[in-house]
Parts: sequence; structure tokens; C-alpha cells
Amino acid sequence: MAITKNANSYVDGRNYLDVVSKTQTNRFAEPENAIKLYGIEVYGNRPAVEFTANAAADGATITFTPTAGNDANTDYYKFVIIDKSGNEATAPAFNPASPNAALVANTSGLNEADDWEVIFSTSNNDGATKICFRFCFSSSQIVAGAEIAISYPL
Repeated sequence: MAITKNANSYVDGRNYLDVVSKTQTNRFAEPENAIKLYGIEVYGNRPAVEFTANAAADGATITFTPTAGNDANTDYYKFVIIDKSGNEATAPAFNPASPNAALVANTSGLNEADDWEVIFSTSNNDGATKICFRFCFSSSQIVAGAEIAISYPL
């Protein structure tokens, strides 16, 4: 199966989605306030992706809650969080029997004064479709306990 180009305003050489081609926490926010998705990699027919990421105000956890696009055919739903100091945390394993269950990552070992990068990946139907991308939590969002909503529908 060949890698498909993103049909959602794909432009060669662009390193992130246009802010108008995805939903953010506030879809009417100014473009400079949009959550940018970086390094999008797609294999096969891209699955829909929708989840929230909620950082605890003390920086001890991030709760990822899938809200759409995953079901019993989802192979995995993986989150890796890396701070700018190189410390790493991961969310627990995804359970296809409970596709919308929250995944709570213990981030107490990360530096909350650093920005955090989240690497997300998922696959469906025994690897027939895959997607991977990155987004960031700024240190101010971590301290404030911000919630980010990511919606990348078909």
C-alpha cells in the first residue's frame, strides 16, 4: 500500500497543517493561537483522530481521552511526552475493549518549566491505516493545567 498524501490542503514541504484545516479548542480563535500539528505521517487511508489532552496544574499527569475515531479495530493509540530536557513519559497501553477510556500519563518526572512535545500515533485494522504527528504543550499551559482538543476528522 502506498503512502497517501493528506487530502486536507496538502502542500509539499509544509511541516504543519494549515490552522484552518483542523479543529482546535476554540475553532474561532485567531490562527496564531491554533494548536499546530507537526510532522504528520500517514499510511493507507488516514483514520479519523479526535481526543483531548488535559495537563494537571501541578504537571504530574496528562490525561488523554479519545473522543472519536477509534473503536475495537484500533490497534493502538500511543502518546509519548518529551520535555526539552530530554525526559520522557508515556501513556498506558490502549485497550480496544474500552476505546474511549482515558489514558493517564504520569509526567511527574518531566520538567514543568520546559515546553513538552507530545508524539501521537495510532493504527487501525492490523496496520492497514496509520497516522503519526506531534504537538506541543507550552510551559505556561502546563502550569495553568490547560486542556487541548485535537480533532483531525476525515
